Parts: sequence; C-alpha cells; structure tokens
Amino acid sequence: MHASATLLSFSLGLSLFSALIPAHACKLAEETYSLNAFLAKKDPKQVVFLGKVTSVVSLPTPPSLLVAQNFESETTRWWRGTPRKRVSASGYVEEPSGSSCDGAFDFSVEAGAEWLIVGYVEDGRVHPMPMLSKRLTNGGVPNDVLHILDAQQ
Repeated sequence: MHASATLLSFSLGLSLFSALIPAHACKLAEETYSLNAFLAKKDPKQVVFLGKVTSVVSLPTPPSLLVAQNFESETTRWWRGTPRKRVSASGYVEEPSGSSCDGAFDFSVEAGAEWLIVGYVEDGRVHPMPMLSKRLTNGGVPNDVLHILDAQQ
C-alpha cells in the first residue's frame, strides 16, 4: 500500500511540475522543410534558382541577431520565379532563445559559394528558406533534388 501511495504522489508531483514548465515545441509548416510541399503551393512569390554569391554586405545587427547580411548572386538556372541574371537577397542568424526552433530559420552565405536557393521574393529581395536552400559542394544540384525540381516544371 505504501509503495502505491508513493508512486501516486510522485506521478501527481511530476504532472504538476511538467504543467509549470512552458512548452517550446517547434511546429514548422511542411513547406519550410519539404521541397515537394513548397513547390505544391505554387505561390507567385516563390523562387528556385541556381546561383553563385558575388558579394556579401554585413549589416548592423540588433540584439536579437548574430548575423544580418545582404548579398548578390549571379544566377545560372531557374526552376521557379521570373528569371534574372542577378538577384539581391538577405540572410540572418538569430541569437539562440532557448526554443526548439533555434537555428531553423538561420541563413548566411559567403562570397564565391554556389547555392540552390529556394525562397520567396518580397519587395524585390529574395528571402531564402534555410531548410530547402542548399550550398553546392560539388558544383551540382543533388540528383534527388534535381528530380523533384524537374518533375514540377
């Protein structure tokens, strides 16, 4: 009897304690991490292109950001959006806040890097989707990604 009472009080105490801890679960929309879901939206503001970063300008950062930058890319191939030879874009890295979403929206580049950029255009500037955009390490788009992009055309 004593053991069951102890177990019951431990369970109740644990329930009360866990109710006091705020939940910080990160619930992302599928189009933030799934290329198929992103492309299925068919939003006129979407862009998907291959480009090489030609310049990066670091911007002053407010306390909530570690990195803020504007960058220019010279494009070589487009799958979605109005093709342009040069694109202006922005990226940032947020100060960690203790949330399970920390880092989920961070995006920064270096001059000379080649990227597959997946994102949205707002006021003429591209805002890449960090989980969908990919830095190209071998000069080519990964075959699985290329297959998805070509199937959506």
